[in-house]
Amino acid sequence: RVPLVLDKSGKRVQLDQRDLNQWGSEVHKDAKQFSGRCTAQGWSPDLSSLFPVVRFITPELEAQRMKKGGFDTHFFLAMLPSVPQAAADGVEVHDLLWLTPTDALEKLKKGELSMAPPQYFILLRLVGLTMQSLAGDMTSDRWELERNIPFRPFPIMEEHGLSLALPGDEQHDQYPGVSGAQHRVKVIGAGKGSVLGGEYRYERSDSVLLHNVAKSKM
Repeated sequence: RVPLVLDKSGKRVQLDQRDLNQWGSEVHKDAKQFSGRCTAQGWSPDLSSLFPVVRFITPELEAQRMKKGGFDTHFFLAMLPSVPQAAADGVEVHDLLWLTPTDALEKLKKGELSMAPPQYFILLRLVGLTMQSLAGDMTSDRWELERNIPFRPFPIMEEHGLSLALPGDEQHDQYPGVSGAQHRVKVIGAGKGSVLGGEYRYERSDSVLLHNVAKSKM
């Protein structure tokens, strides 16, 4: 939990740990509590610090097995001048660890971290970027597919086992690319019926571009 809110003067709001945890719990139960408290306190969300990255939707077969019916999640990147005040909620987040994308991926490779394919995909795409280059990169053509198309991975079987085809891949069910185009996350060594606990490998052909995605599907 990171309170990305500004007071009336435009300064970032600082909350003590107890207040941050309480407000976070209230918002987790009822999202309207966020706007309600902002209105009551005269605060406003710090939207200028946020960049939309990608929207991931749980694959259909996986969603059918979940009580909630899967997730439709919008991922944002927050550009902040310093490490922000934050708290683990003990439900979805149990520990806080500030890492660069490269360091996080290295820990994943060593088995010191576990992450789902969406987080792996995002971190891999952020490798090599700096605070100075980030804003320009996020608004460039390199992210046009992510900005315009929801990513619902489509499971396919290959020689190694399971792969998750992403929009622009020739085998994607909703947004296929041109013949031969590959845009997928290979899952190596995971347990049967799972994408966790294995090694990920990302492949993206040069032809995976927004204008090459099947127009009839957009």
